[in-house]
Amino acid sequence: MIKVIWGSDWDPLLEKDKDGLLKDRMDEIVDGQFQKYTVSSGDYIRKDFFGTDPRLLEIVSKYTDHQLQKLNRGGHDPAKVYAAYKNAVDNVGSPTVILAHTIKGYGLGEAGEGKNITHSQKN
Repeated sequence: MIKVIWGSDWDPLLEKDKDGLLKDRMDEIVDGQFQKYTVSSGDYIRKDFFGTDPRLLEIVSKYTDHQLQKLNRGGHDPAKVYAAYKNAVDNVGSPTVILAHTIKGYGLGEAGEGKNITHSQKN
């Protein structure tokens, strides 16, 4: 199994994360919350995602709200997807699956990107 969860924009942050705090925080966030971050401001992401620990805030202290808002998911990062595909093709002797984290409605912009519209409709 090859997981393509985090895009390249996260790599510098993960390199700064000497204690594994960022990885732990990433692991505890459910997909629906990541979808919400897609349509949220950088200020909201800073407070809600990184604001749970002052050490996480320090990791992104030099990032603007715009940079936080643009942190990409692995399934939309061509370099990460290509690397995963190459590893899968090069694997011999066992089946391989690629799990890619993506944004619902990617590319639709404000019209639908990251929105769970069908989940909140009422009859």
